[in-house]
Amino acid sequence: MKTFKHVVIVLGLIAALAVGGYYYIKQDLASPDELAQTAEEINEREQHKGEVRENDVEVSMEESEVQTYLHQMTHQHVIASEKWGSVESNPQNIENLLTIVQANRNEYEHSAYYIGVLEQWREGNFSNAVSVHNFVWKLQGGTVGKATGLLSEEEKKQFAEENFSD
Repeated sequence: MKTFKHVVIVLGLIAALAVGGYYYIKQDLASPDELAQTAEEINEREQHKGEVRENDVEVSMEESEVQTYLHQMTHQHVIASEKWGSVESNPQNIENLLTIVQANRNEYEHSAYYIGVLEQWREGNFSNAVSVHNFVWKLQGGTVGKATGLLSEEEKKQFAEENFSD
């Protein structure tokens, strides 16, 4: 009889734990509506993740990315044995990059340099392109493709046609 009592008590405890566990877990699970709402909120956050906008320009950018853009913008203006990548140095790209650098001036080590360069470029003065290219090239550990001079107007036009024409 004692054994039967022990079995009933153990089974009763197991049943109580199972019922209690079921309600505990059920309480922690979200309803389908709550899951849908949470998924929607996550998607919304992901769409705007990292977006800090200023004048409709996303200004969240690492300094190394700014350096890459500057470097590739100089390729339209410099003579170098190797040129890897190119970004057109048009007014819109210059203005966008200037906005980004100004928004991050306190975070970038060389922000004053970038701003000075971009302000000259905004005025159409690319006479500093060789020194800008080589400064950034050196920051990025360049070993091949040091700029040695400025392209002629005809060479700039040809470079633009080869790299930026649709």
